Amino acid sequence: MLIAIFLGTVVGVAAAFGLRRHLNALAFLTWIGWLLVGTGIPLLTGQIVFLMLAQGPGEVSPLAIPLLVAGLGAGIAWAACVVGLRLTRK
Repeated sequence: MLIAIFLGTVVGVAAAFGLRRHLNALAFLTWIGWLLVGTGIPLLTGQIVFLMLAQGPGEVSPLAIPLLVAGLGAGIAWAACVVGLRLTRK
């Protein structure tokens, strides 16, 4: 279960570092848009997967919660890395 959370976070960090040159070249408002979109997509994906795996009211698959947290971790990792890279200009 923890591997799913770890992998989601690694994907968010890798995406931020992979796109750092492109993100640094953007204007501030465009950069804010990329920050919001990059944070929202993994969060929404985690929520949709969680809802797909939920079997009914009060009944949740054991895999659903780690996938929800993995989406949250990926979104937070993306946001933290993108802000950090923007502030350091590297």
